[in-house]
Order: sequence, then structure tokens, then C-alpha cells
Amino acid sequence: MSRHRRDQDFPFRADGGNSNLRQSAANSRNPVQNRGFGQGRYRRQQNVIIDVDPLIPTTKLPSLLSNVYSGPDGGSYNQRPRECHNCKKIGHLSRNCPEPRKDQSTSTNSNSNRNDRPVFGFTRLKGFLNIDEADAVIMEVGRNISEWVKVIESVADKTQDFFPLILHILAKKICIRETILNANQIDIIAATLNDKFIKELQNTYNTITMGEITVHSSSTTIAVDTSKIGILESISEIFDFVIWRCPSLAQDYIQQPILGALGVVSTLLYTKPKEGIEIQAKFLQMIETLKSKKEKQEEVVRKRFNKFDITEHEERVSHETEPPEDFRDIPIIPSIEEILSLVDPFLRTNKKSGGYIDANHYLDVQYRLLRADFVFPLKRGIQDFKKNQVDYLSNKKKIPMGNVRIYTDVVVKAVEWDRDTLVYNIRLPDSIVKKTKWDRSKRLLNGALLVFTHDIFKSAYFGMVAKRETEQLKRGILGVTWEGEIPDSAKTFLMVECEVYFEAYRHTLQILKTIELDTFSLAKFIVKASDEVCAPKYLEDGPFLMSIGGRYVSALGDLWPSADELGFDENQFVAFKAALTKEFSIIQGPPGTGKTFLGLKVTETFLTNSNSWLDEGRGPILVVCYTNHALDQFLEGILDILKRLYPTEDPEMIRVGGRSKCPTLDEFGLNKRRIMASRMRTFDRGFAQARHEAMREVMDLESSMAGIMGEVVALGKGNLEGLVRFDLLSCVTKLNEQISLSVLDSVKNASWFGLSDAVFNYLTFSPNALLQKWFHVTERVPVPHSAPRKNQIEIGDVADEDDEDYDVDELQADRIDDGYKEELTFGLKHRQPIENLKYVDNYAISECQKRIEKCHYKIDDLSVNPERKLTFAEQAIERNRLTTEIMIAENKMKFFEILMASHRDGLLNLPNMSYIFEKDRMITNALLGNLSLAQRWSVYFDLVEKARLASIEDRNKVTDSLVNAQKKLESIRRVGDGQILRKTKVVGMTTTGAAKNHDLLKMMKSKIVIVEEAAEVLESHIVTCITEHCQQLILIGDHQQLRPSTTVYELSTRYNLDISLFERMLNNNLNCYRLKVQHRMREEIADLIVGTIYSELKNHSSVYNYPEIKGMEKNLFFISHNEYEKAESDSMSKSNEHEAKFLAGLCRHLVLQGYATSEITVLTTYTGQMFLLKKEIKNLSSCDGIRVSVVDNYQGEENKIILLSLVRSNNQNNIGFLKTDNRICVAISRAKHGLYITGNMDNLTSRSNTWKQINEKLAKRGEIGTKLKLICEIHGTVTEVETGNDFRKNSPGGGCKSLCNFQLSCTHQCEEICHVMNRDHDFYKCPKPCLKSCSNAHPCKSRCFINCPPCEIKMEKLLPCQHIRNMSCHMDPAKVTCMVMIEKKKPCGHMEELACHKDPATVRCREMVKKLLQCRLHTKAAECHVDGETITCKVNVTKILQPCGHEQVEECHKNPEMIKCITKVEKEFPLCKHKITLDCKDAKNEKLICRHHCSVRLQCGHQCTKLCHVENDPNHITHQCKKQCERECENGHPCPTKHKCYENCPPCKVMMEKLLSCGSHTDRLSCDVDIDSVLCGGRCLRKLPLCGHQCLKLCHEDCFPCQVLVLKMAPCNHKQQVKCSEIPQRTKCNELVKPRHISECGHDTLVRCKVQDSILPREILEYCNRPCNYQFKDQGKDGCTHRCKGSCSKCRQGRLHHKCQEECGKTLVCGHVCTFPCASLCPPCQKPCEMRCEHSTCMAICGEPCSGCKEKCTWSCVHKSCTKRCDQDCDREPCDEPCPILLKCGHPCVSVVNEHYSFMNTKQNCFFFKLCEKHLIQTSFLN
Repeated sequence: MSRHRRDQDFPFRADGGNSNLRQSAANSRNPVQNRGFGQGRYRRQQNVIIDVDPLIPTTKLPSLLSNVYSGPDGGSYNQRPRECHNCKKIGHLSRNCPEPRKDQSTSTNSNSNRNDRPVFGFTRLKGFLNIDEADAVIMEVGRNISEWVKVIESVADKTQDFFPLILHILAKKICIRETILNANQIDIIAATLNDKFIKELQNTYNTITMGEITVHSSSTTIAVDTSKIGILESISEIFDFVIWRCPSLAQDYIQQPILGALGVVSTLLYTKPKEGIEIQAKFLQMIETLKSKKEKQEEVVRKRFNKFDITEHEERVSHETEPPEDFRDIPIIPSIEEILSLVDPFLRTNKKSGGYIDANHYLDVQYRLLRADFVFPLKRGIQDFKKNQVDYLSNKKKIPMGNVRIYTDVVVKAVEWDRDTLVYNIRLPDSIVKKTKWDRSKRLLNGALLVFTHDIFKSAYFGMVAKRETEQLKRGILGVTWEGEIPDSAKTFLMVECEVYFEAYRHTLQILKTIELDTFSLAKFIVKASDEVCAPKYLEDGPFLMSIGGRYVSALGDLWPSADELGFDENQFVAFKAALTKEFSIIQGPPGTGKTFLGLKVTETFLTNSNSWLDEGRGPILVVCYTNHALDQFLEGILDILKRLYPTEDPEMIRVGGRSKCPTLDEFGLNKRRIMASRMRTFDRGFAQARHEAMREVMDLESSMAGIMGEVVALGKGNLEGLVRFDLLSCVTKLNEQISLSVLDSVKNASWFGLSDAVFNYLTFSPNALLQKWFHVTERVPVPHSAPRKNQIEIGDVADEDDEDYDVDELQADRIDDGYKEELTFGLKHRQPIENLKYVDNYAISECQKRIEKCHYKIDDLSVNPERKLTFAEQAIERNRLTTEIMIAENKMKFFEILMASHRDGLLNLPNMSYIFEKDRMITNALLGNLSLAQRWSVYFDLVEKARLASIEDRNKVTDSLVNAQKKLESIRRVGDGQILRKTKVVGMTTTGAAKNHDLLKMMKSKIVIVEEAAEVLESHIVTCITEHCQQLILIGDHQQLRPSTTVYELSTRYNLDISLFERMLNNNLNCYRLKVQHRMREEIADLIVGTIYSELKNHSSVYNYPEIKGMEKNLFFISHNEYEKAESDSMSKSNEHEAKFLAGLCRHLVLQGYATSEITVLTTYTGQMFLLKKEIKNLSSCDGIRVSVVDNYQGEENKIILLSLVRSNNQNNIGFLKTDNRICVAISRAKHGLYITGNMDNLTSRSNTWKQINEKLAKRGEIGTKLKLICEIHGTVTEVETGNDFRKNSPGGGCKSLCNFQLSCTHQCEEICHVMNRDHDFYKCPKPCLKSCSNAHPCKSRCFINCPPCEIKMEKLLPCQHIRNMSCHMDPAKVTCMVMIEKKKPCGHMEELACHKDPATVRCREMVKKLLQCRLHTKAAECHVDGETITCKVNVTKILQPCGHEQVEECHKNPEMIKCITKVEKEFPLCKHKITLDCKDAKNEKLICRHHCSVRLQCGHQCTKLCHVENDPNHITHQCKKQCERECENGHPCPTKHKCYENCPPCKVMMEKLLSCGSHTDRLSCDVDIDSVLCGGRCLRKLPLCGHQCLKLCHEDCFPCQVLVLKMAPCNHKQQVKCSEIPQRTKCNELVKPRHISECGHDTLVRCKVQDSILPREILEYCNRPCNYQFKDQGKDGCTHRCKGSCSKCRQGRLHHKCQEECGKTLVCGHVCTFPCASLCPPCQKPCEMRCEHSTCMAICGEPCSGCKEKCTWSCVHKSCTKRCDQDCDREPCDEPCPILLKCGHPCVSVVNEHYSFMNTKQNCFFFKLCEKHLIQTSFLN
């Protein structure tokens, strides 16, 4: 048994020899070694114990090992091993011999067999576990790594406990931390972690999941731990070591194995929870460690990438490298493949200095860098989302701000035509909509790029925000346009918003693709970096005299006025002259030096001398700025110049773009100028006519589009309201072509749908019950369409954006959205979608609403309208009728609301009725009438969808036409705009506006281009602002202030994208004219940037006259603190609450000094701090109006007092971009009179030399400290403040804490706290009691500041009527009305009690008296003052009416001639002689018609259905009978359709047998089919005359030629089967014959006869079918010894054998035999699992883990029993008690209970021994 086990260690012999015999031979040769497990050299160096001195070099260790021999018992012996077989030297094995290998062909077979044995067998590996010193194992394995790898790769053929042994060796002996053999360790680990090892590790997971591993039998005392816990602990130790020692290997190889181990641990938690939890914690910690290391590694790479500087050599090589493709072929919008690609794009640096090879090289660099600037954030955001999508979707992790925003559950709702394109309205998730303040949020701004995907970026669609309306966004609706392919609107999308403003890039990139830069005169500077600057061409063409300072001088001469005469300093003068006379000029202006002033002076000089540069074709000066704000400021200055130079003329200036916030520039917008030009008819007639026709075409198409769009929207599932009238749709023609008329007629009737007023005329009407009856809907809960789904997930918490406080309009302007395209003023206002549809019999929700409103109006009208002459009973009847109508309408509305909502949500069980719409199918009224209601509604909804699709087709056609018409109109308008711009003098644009309108720039032909703040503009933006007509370019700016901003920081640091053309030209030694005198900052403020940023900057004399800042000790002060900043983990922005509160308090203090809020500006370096400052200042009402801005948005602006918050304060001393000199310069140079800065100076000075220098200057002047000193302007008290709260404590009123005590005019003193404002107390309100009194000496009870009110003290006074009355002191008795009641006599003689002041003649007498009425016959009681002549007599009397003479009872006052007689009379119609009874008043009505029915029988046999029509077609000549048709066809079939009688009958479709025209066959055809038109499809019955064969064709086909197959002799003498009509040919002979040539393989091969002569020897190889029969060699696990089943041709003559298809036959882990083909890998076993217990059988397949049996274990006997579950390890020991059962023979069983416990439980006869062996046992015992 042991021999068999040992032999399994060597299963790889190729000779097929008997391993048992080999083992016996070895044992016989060396019986001593039989006690051990190794034979021959396998025992060498086994169980070696080495005590390695750390000082001994590792190179001497082999020599030490050579003296050690491990004996069979594991001990060490000093015995020299045998010498090397190769070199005969001692100290190494032959496999590791350094000498060249000698020929060993003469060696014995036994030696060969020994050399083929593995170095690391099972026994030797076991011995490693017994070695105390792990270094020996590491060294031995390290010396034989190739053999170690072979062992790893051959594990699959070993026993089950072999791989656990390797795991234990790795964990206990190799993966240890205390060792000097680190290099060996790494080599072993790197070699071990291969695919074979990982695969075997997975197999081990599967094995231990299903059960325990079989233990290898051995005589050794060393046992291999094969338990789950032991294996998992070893795996955890190995993985932990790899993560510690080789983290890069861990990242690539063991992440998945760790996850697999966690799956195994989950099965362990049920049986051994304590150990399972501990192991699980280890693996979970490993996962976290790997994730942390990966993040740190990415951070290191990112930082290294950011800081990586490209050398000059690398830059030169990259620029000389040919690009992989033409940049013009690269699309502006990236593809989804590009976004997901991990390959970096081809980029080259933007040169800091020097030139480019040519214009194409320059444009290629600029295009790729600018495109990468907007693609990279989108690319990184989406890749990061895909990498962590589980964490993001579960909100475990927030997406980093500044990259992308993710929106889930986005759906496309509708589409509409807006301006000049189709806009698709999408619906955003409610979780975002409800939490976002859309009027203050920068989410989804116009022009933002969007990416939509429904399959997690396997595919994607790109769009752009086109319509952002705040009110619509509050409802979740956003308008987008698609860029490229349009997605399916029925799907739900995940939407990605890229915060980068796409529109700012699109136009510039497009111009870079098309611009021909090499034709520009300025290309020598831009491309070639030339420094030779000449005069502009228009000045070189002739000597021009220019008016300079009121004098005419030669432009290129030297006799210019002096700088003093022109009001310039020397530097300004030099720059001024260069700007006017150089073709390329650069003017650098540090803060406050008057860059804008100088630019305006240059522009003024150009305008004064316009004759020098304006020609007949004109060509204005082009002024370009980066932002709309800067452009407005510059153009306002130019406007003043134009008004001053040309006071009587309209200023010739135009601003292109619709984002101006300056009211004075409104009239100079291009839109206004275009309208003005049209009114003044400045365009020629041909242009005006073409524009009018294009506008009319657009208007007509827009009108059509509006109607179709309304239909498309209204027919959608979410908007459908009722039964649509399809015959009134615009697509009715298309529907008539596709749909049967019977179907279209049926859906016109509500009754066809089971609808009528009777259905809804119930108070208890239930829509759900009706739906259940018709559609079998079990339950219907109406859900609004806008309700969010329960499983809706939104990524990220939006709560942190509640503090958003952006000015959206300002953001749009700052993002440079010029919006050139204005909305067409003549555009059609879109109607509401519902108005585009008409409904059947008002069966629709909106129609029901209208009906309800109308009925309510009529009900109200019954009671309030006096003209209605209805009795009370009639009113009640009418009211009941209207109430019933309301109830019916309300029930209809409820029904349609729920029906349409159910259809929208797919809750209706609608049958498939698609066959109704099949072509050529006869649809009869009978068929439609037999449909169930569910089928009818299914037909209706299908018809609605077909109508919607037809409308969409019409919409698409109209859209194409409308887009073309819009383009045509736009091109015409652009021509007109070009004419307008070319004729003006100054045109202003932003850089993006210039890129958008590059075609206008070409038409303008501007010679002069002025760029303001040019150092802040990207180089590519400036290039797109000029054309080939530009002769003079003036760049004004300062590269030492803000540089161009880029979205991607790496593109600035590594590729120099933030280097402007301004700065590059300076680096190219182009003349730069620098201004050196500043006019803005007071001396101490300007001193901060002198020597630190600028080497030289002088102060103008005006800055020395600035007043001191009131209430402050210093005009400049830096408040330093150590309060730390705050930063969100997912945000790049920072905030500092301490600084925000401090500066808010300082703002209030300054306002209380009397400064206007417009004179104070608060700046900060971070957006988060800006919001916090706004929030703090907003709480202070006195500070309303103070501007808060970030530094980057304030360049070029200034204010009297600047408060600066630097924000950064942390224990890492990280100051971010505050270390950038450009931002420092802008931040501290905005103030004129006072500057107050708060920040952590310690942090700043630790990271920036500039801040160190500033700190030294501040400290030297005492302008830095932790506390700010305030001075009371009244009392001179000095107080210190350190926090925001200190301002309220120490200076509550802007002064000190003393009382004011100012003497007021009222003699009181001011009791307020010291205040600076309102020192004259003009607005002070004295709160003390008033000291004045009235004329009657009553004291005033008001406060002092209130004017004394009239005295209200009561007193008695005598009235003029001598009555006494109690009244207020201030009241005049003569003006008081006496209210005493007295008796007075009226003029009529009646007495009445009246107030004293009333005149009886003015009071109406209310006494009731009898009055004679107007008729003089009747009387009536009335009030005394009423005249009886005015009372209408309503007494009923009998009157004789005129002229009929009938008597009728009417009211007395009525005139008999005006009363309408209602006496019944009889009248006869003169033509038809019919008589009717009617009212007398209607007897003479000539318009009366006879209402008798016509009794004439028509020709069709029906009675006429009309009323009496003796005057209209009495003979029924044109009459059309509308009754149902009763006619029959010629074959007696009744008309199948229910059409009207006057209509022609359709063709009869009754099927009948007809004899066809051939006379031999019949066919079942419809009655109307003509047999002559039918082709007989029967088999032909004729025989061919030539050959006599039966014709094989169809009856209607021509019989010739014969198609019967016959055998004929070919020219090669072989028979061929061909058609009777064909001649056999050898080229078609396929008989097998011997070829004329011999095959290259040498085999006898047969080929086709047709190629016998032409086939070549190498071609014959393909025909050789000789069986290969090659026997595959036994090469371990790669050989199978099967015979090859292929042929000579298939196996390529033995070079490439066909895959073996024999059954594998290998034994799987489960014990089953693999039946898959031998050549394929063994898959998991698919046979039924054989695992079973006493309770149940596993039903899974063998390759899947078994589910454990949860029943109680049945292993028990009378002595012991198990208390565990069946799937758990038993907790009882085996029972060794004698078995008590007697056998059938009567003898007792000789077994023990443990051997057959199950039979003990079942109380059966002993089954352990079937036969009694008592005699054998006794005999054996006695012997």
C-alpha cells in the first residue's frame, strides 16, 4: 500500500514502465534507504538544518551545504554527497552544473530514470515543514526555481493533499519577514504566482467548498493539514506577505484569489463561526490594503505626472515627430471608444519660445491641446465612474467635484422646435430636481456637453444643453440637442454632465481646422517667431500725415509731440507711438498703470485719422476681449470718444453678441443695427427680396412644424387624452394608404368602444371596475406620471449644493456665451399640443373639463340672469339635467385618466391585433363588429401609435426642409451683417464670439485688431480672431498677472497650454513696451509687489493724496491666524469660517464709518469661501450691496477698499495656488486706499519666497499681526479685534463703547453707543418724553422725536345748536355734527324722529299709502315718496289680440298688439297638402317646412328616409340611399360588407372552386377573381415530344428544355447524371481517378477526373485521405497515447495533427471520469452529484457546491449519539462497545458498534458479516 502511495509522486514517466518494479529495484539496491522516502539523490539535502551566520556571504552557503547529509530519519550527518555526473565535481547537482552539458547517450537506463525524477517530491516537501530554519528552505527552493515551477505546474496530476502541502511551505517557510534572503524570496514568489498556481488555487477553493481534502497516506509522522481553516490560514499568510513585500504583484495577481477565498470563508461561517469571522476579517483587511495602495500609487503617478518636466531634447524630438494622423481628421466631439481608451493621445507642448516648422505644425499642436482640455475631464470622469460604479451608485463614494456630474433615470419626454433646431426635452430625476436651487445653481448651463448611455457606456450618445429655463428645471425638464446619432427615446439613460463649457471650444476648434494661417501677414510672428517688426502695410504704401495731439505729423517720422504735450509719461508715450506705427506691438501694463487708458488713447488716434486705414471697402477696427465685462468697459470708453469726435453723427460702433449688461450699449448691438438697416432700407433691393422670401419660407415651415409637433406630442402615451379623430390629423392621407377604411370608420364611433352616456350615468361609477371587466386588470392605483420610482438611485448627496449662490446670468456671461443667433421675431408661437387634436363626440379629458365648466356656468346663470323666463319647476328640471351632465362628464374624465395612465404604464392586458393592419387583408365590418372590447381598444392604441409614427415621418421631412430654409436665411442674414459691419468704424467681440463669427471677420476685412487683456487669452483664441486682412495687431496685457485658464492642470504644467501668445512673443525677444507708473494704489500697497513681482514700478503723485481709512489705525494690514480651513472630501474648493466671520464684521465696521457699500469689495481665492462670505454678509443688512468675488474674476477691476481672504490654513502647510506669483499679484493689487488681508502667514511663508518677502515688508512697517487695531473717530479710542465677534463687542456702532452724549436741539442728549455716522443727528429720534403742552395746558404724551399730535383729552363743549357734547380737546364745536334725536315734520305732513343736524325735506317718507297706478283702473300700496305713475300694473286681465282677434289673459300693462298669440290653429302646406297644428303666432312663418316622412319606395327597394321634400328632388333623382346594402353578386353571394346602399359593392371575396384556363386544374379562388388572370400552379401533365419524358415543370411554364435527370457517357468514358437537355462534359466529371502526377506525400491518392491532368503534386496533398493513425506520446498531462483520427491531408502530412476527439478518460476531483474530448480542457463535472445521506440526496450537478443537510445527524447507538446537524462534524467519538446483535446462526456478532451504527439504529439483523466466521476466528485464535 505504501509503495503504491509513494509511486504516485512520480506519475510523469514517459516510458510507460512499471513504477512498482522500479521501486522494488531501488529498494533491493539500497535496503537501508528503504526506511526513508527518497531514493538515490532524492535523499540529498532533505530535511537540512542550517544555522546561517548573517556575516557569511550567500555565495559560500552551497559549500556549507555540501558537508551536510540528511539521513532517513530526518537527522543531519557529516557525509559528503556524490559528485556531479556532468563535471565530476562536488558541491552542486548535475542539473545546476555550470559546465557545458556532456553527451550522456551511453549512460545506463537506471541513471536516466533517476535523472528524470523530480527534485521536489511529496516526501521531500513534507520534510521542509520539519526544518526549524526557514532560510534553508528558501535557499534550496531558490537554487532550484525551475524545478519548483515544474512542481507547481504538475500539481493537477498529484494527490489532493499535494497542493495544500505547497501552500503550507509557502506560508510557514518562505513567506516570512525575518530573513536575509530577500532576493530569493522575491524570485520564488514571482515564479510561483503564475496562471497554473492561480488556477489550482481556484480548484482548491472548489474542493474544500464541497468537503475536506483526502489525506495522503504516509509512514512519516509529519501530517499535512488539509482542513479548511488550515488551508485558508496559509493562503492568508501568503497573500499578506505578498501585499507587504510585493504590492505590485499583489495588484495584478491576487485580487481575484482573495475574493475567491472570501467565498470559501462564507461557507465556514456556518460550521465554525468564530474562526470564520477571524479569517474573513483578514481577507477583508487585505482588500482594503490593496485598494489603499492602489490609490496611493495612482496619487504618486499623478503627482509625478504633474511635476514632470519635459526636457528640451524631448520637446524638440516630439515636435519633429510626424503626427499619427492629420488633426483635421480628428472629430471635435470624442467617440465613446476614445473616452474609455486608456491610451494617452498624441500631444506636443505649446512652445514657450521659438517658432514652429510651418503653419500646419502650429495648428496641429494648438488643436490637439485645446481639444484635450475639454476631453480629458470627461474622459477621466467617466473612466473613474466605471472603475467605481458600484460605490458611486450605492452612494458609498461621491464623485469628485470639478470633473463630471452623474444623473440616473433620465428619460426623453418630448421634442419641440425651438428657434432653428429640434430640442428634445428630457426629464431629470426628482432627487436632483427637488434639492437643487436652479435659479442659483451652475448645473446644466447652456452649452454644457452631455453624454447619455443606457448600457453603462457600451454605447453612448452626445448632446448639449440648448434650453435652460429655470421654471422648467423646477419641473425637471431640460432641453437638449443631439450631437450626431439620436438615441431611442423609449429607453432610460444614465446622463453625464461635463462641467467644461463645450461651446467655448467648439467654434475655436472648428476654425483651427479650416484656417489658412500661412496666408496671414502676421504668420511670420505667430509661426516663425520673427522679431523683425515693420510698419503696417497701409502706412508703408504712402506717407500719411496723422493728427497727434492736435498737430499733423508724419506717421513714420520723428517730429511727434512730446510725452508731456500728450499727457503721457515716457513709457506710455513709447508704447503709444509703437502701437500706432508697428505691425505687431506688445504693451505690458502692471496693475494700475493705465493699460485700458492707453488702449483708448490709441483707439481715439486711429479714429481721428481714419482716412489712413479706411478705404472704399471700409474695414473697421476690431476690438477683442476675453470676457463680456471687459468688452463692455472698453466699448463704453470708445463710445465716449466717438461722441466727442463726431457729436452730430450717430456713433459708428457695433457690439457683436447678446451678453452685454451695459444699457448704454444696447442700441449698438448687431441685432438693433440690423433692424435699423432694414427700416432705413440700406440694403439693395435684390438682397431685401431674397431675405423676405427666405423669411416667408421659414415662417410657413414653422407653422407646419408647430401643427405636426403638437400632434406628435399629443399622440404620445403620456399625453393621450381620449378618442382621437384620425380623419382630422395631418397624416390622414398616409393612414388611408396603410389602414383599412373600415377600421378608420369604426373608430369614429364611441359606441364601437362600448362607450355611451348610459355607461357613465351612475353615482357609484367605478373606473377600476370597468377596466377589470374589459381588460382583466386586477388592481389599478393611479400614479402620476411624474412620480419617482422607488428604486430610483441618485448619485451623490445634493445637500452640499444647497449653499450654491451663483448668479446664473453672470455665469453665462463669464462662460463667454455670446449667443449671436437671436430668436426669430417672426417665429410662430407654438400652440398647446391638445389644441392640435379633435376627439370623437368629446370623449376626452380636456373636452370633459370644458363641458363641466360650461354646465356650472349655466347652473349659475339660472339664478342670476333675470331675462330667463322659467318657472321654479322648469329651473329645477334644468338644474337636474345639468347636474347629471356634470356627473357624466366627471365620470368620463376619471375613466380616461385611469385608462390612459394604465396604458402608459403597460397595465392593460391588450391582445395582439397586428393582423388587422396587414396589407392585402380584407377587413370587413362584420369582423370588426365581432371583436371584443379589449381587442377594439388594442386596435385603437395600435392605430394611435401608427398615427404618431406617421406624424414623426412628416415631422422629419418638414424638419429637413426647415433646417435647410433656416440655413439659407442665416447665410443671407450673414451677408447682410457683413455689409453692416464692414461699413462701421469699430466692432467689438469676445474671443469666442470672434471664433463663432469668423465668416463675419473675413467679410469685415479689418486691418487693425486690438486685443485687451491679451495675456489672459489662450493663443489659439487670438489666432482665430485675425484674418488674412489683418495688417496690425496690438496686444495689451500683463503676463505677470493671471495667465490663461485651462480646465486640465496637467496641460498647463506639462504642455504649457497656459502660455499665451503675449508671453511667447516676449520670450522671443519681440519688443515689449512696459508701463512703469501706477495710478491706483497708495504707496504702501504698491510696495508689496515692487521687488517681489515687478523689479520696477513707480507711483504717480496722485496716490500720495489718498485719505486715511476712517476707523482704522493702518491703511494696510495683514491679520494672521492659525484657524484651519475646511474642505469636503469630494471637492477641490476650500473655506475658512474664521476668515469669513472676521471679514463680515470688518465690512460692517467700514460701512458704519460712512463708506458706501459700492466702495468696498471682498475678494477670496476659493469659490467655497466666496459662498460662505456671501452667506455671512447677507445676514448684515447694513452691508447689502457689497460685492464678493473670487480673485480670478476681478482682474482689471479696482475699488477703494479691498478685503482679501486667503483661506488656506492647515497643518500640512499646503497653500495651493497661493504660491503662484500671478495670483498673488492680482490679489494684492486691486485696492486704491485700503487693503486688509486675512490668512495664515506661517503657512504662506513656508511654501513661497514671494510671501516671505511680503511678510518682511509688512513686519518692518508693523502692518501684520494677529489682531487688527480700530480707532474711534470721535473719542480716539484704540481697540483690538481678533475674531468676527470682537467687532460687535468692541465697536458695536463703528466707534468705541462710550456713550455719544451729543446735545440735541430738544435739549436732551444722545444716549446711543458711540457712532460715526450721522454725527449731526439729523436722523436721530430722541426716545425721551415730550416736554410740550396744548393750549388747554394738557401735557403731550408722545416721545420727543414725534411731532406733537392733536390733544385727545375729553372735555364738554357747547354746540351752535345749544346742545352740549363731550369731545376731544383739539376739536372745534362749530365743525361737530349734533346727533341729538328730535321730532320733525316732513313736507308731506308726516312726523318722524330725526337727528338734530338733518333737514326733513331731504329725508324720504317711508309711510305706506294707497297709490293709483298708471292704468288709472287699479291701485297698490306703496311708500309715500313713490309716484304711482311709475308703478307697472301687473294685474291679469283678458285682452283681445290684434290682428287675429283671439282672447288671451295677460298683465294689464301689456299692449295687445305686442302680445304673441299662442292659440292653436291648423295650417296646410300648399304643395304637399300636409296639415300641421301650431301656435297662431307661427302660422304666417314662411320658413316652416313639412316634417312628414316621405313614403316613396326607391329603386333599390328601400323606403326613402327623408322628411317631406316636395321642393327638393321630389323624384329622387339625386337621392342616395343610406341603408345597408342587400344586393348579391352574379354567383348569388350576398354583399359581405355593411356599406351604404348607394355605394358600390366591393369585390366579392367568397372562396369557391373554379376551373382554371388550362382546363385541367381547379383552384379555390375568391368570387371576384378572373380565371384568365390566374397562373395555374399544378404539375404539368404533358409529355415532351422529343424524349417522351413527363414534363417536370408547372402547368403555366414552358415545357422545354427537358429537366429529367439521365445517365450519359462523358468524353472521359465516365457516366454523368445530367439533365436530359444537357451534354455531359469532362470538366464536370467527379469520378475518382489516379492523377498523372504523384502526390508529394507519396501516398496513392485519387482525385476528381476533371482535374486529373491539371492538378499539381502539392495540390494533390489536399485529396490524400490516408488515415494518419499517429499515436500521441505520453508526456505527462499533455499526452494521451490515443491514435490520431485525422487523415494525411487534415494533419498536414503529420506536421499539425488534428485535435484528439477521443474521450479524455481522466479522473476528475469528484472521482468521475471526464467524457469531454481529449484535446479540450476538462470542464467542471456535469454529472449528477452522488453525495447523499440518510435524509436526502443532493440534486445539484457534481461540479457545483452541495448545499448542506440541515437535518439532525443519525449517528447514534445505545451508548453514544451525535448532537450536530448532518452537514456538521460529529461531536461524538466512535463506539468501541461489542455489537449485541445475534446472527441468524445464533452466534454473537464479532464486530463493534462503530462499524455498523446505522443498523443498530434501525434494529435490523447485523449486516456487517453476511456469513458466520466464528470457526475461522476460533481456529486463528487457537493457532
